[in-house]
Amino acid sequence: MPHETKQSPSQDYEARQYESFGRLRIDSGNPELGNDGATVYALVADGKSGNTSYLGMSEGGQYHIFNDQCFNIVAGVKKKGTGAGVNIAANHGDICITCQSNGTVKISGQNITIDAEKHLQFKADTCQFDVTSQSGIQFNTPRMNTNAKRGNLVRNVDSFMGVCFANTKVGMDEVSSVLAQVPEIDVSELQAGAEQAAQSLRGIIGGFNA
Repeated sequence: MPHETKQSPSQDYEARQYESFGRLRIDSGNPELGNDGATVYALVADGKSGNTSYLGMSEGGQYHIFNDQCFNIVAGVKKKGTGAGVNIAANHGDICITCQSNGTVKISGQNITIDAEKHLQFKADTCQFDVTSQSGIQFNTPRMNTNAKRGNLVRNVDSFMGVCFANTKVGMDEVSSVLAQVPEIDVSELQAGAEQAAQSLRGIIGGFNA
């Protein structure tokens, strides 16, 4: 049994228990302070290859699992029917998945659902969607806006009105809606009027030359 002393937890080495079973070490009550206080317990294993794994709990309440190589979580081998095979939940706070260095975060599955009750935001240097089905991409929304200055999804940016309203807060959807209300001009009538004006002009010029 460990000895109980009145020393501060950071100096109470008498309460510490340490056992070694070959390559497996069990450390309980280590008073050495880490980022989250002293260690409640720790299990440390060393492989012949030099790789180490660690799991333990700190006095601050954090639970740590560290591993030098790949860490696998596999479940649902004998599970039948639908429902979760692996469930990760946080009653309070965030859930963060971080891939450092040159790694890639991959999510694969037959069906993937991202359900946000309030706000969904994507941030990236470039973003690409590759859809192979003929169904394409469907947006069901009362309103959809873009701040894009160029591209084939931005309508009539090279038109006269598009150039006039470039770099302004007036979107091309508003411009297009106003232009849609302008009645169409009968080109045939304009052509006939131009030909009549040309004939009249030739008659005037001919009168001066007479």
